[in-house]
Amino acid sequence: MVWEFYGYGGILSVRDGDWKLIRRGFLGKKEPSLELYNLATDPKECYNVAEKYPKIAKRLENHWRKTRVSEPDFPFGSAESGSE
Repeated sequence: MVWEFYGYGGILSVRDGDWKLIRRGFLGKKEPSLELYNLATDPKECYNVAEKYPKIAKRLENHWRKTRVSEPDFPFGSAESGSE
């Protein structure tokens, strides 16, 4: 499941089973932040484990990039180009 939100600088969330990936700041000039949570062990999303599980974070991000369809109403950029 994937969510995109244009407000607050652009937020993306990808959920796969117990894993949830969040990227914040797509519309800003800085590198977007990356957060990964295991909802089975951390349902309140208190402990970002993106650095501990980089392969899982990358897999979820790649899922978004491969399935995203660029539309004028949702201007995050093309999933194929990797631009945000």
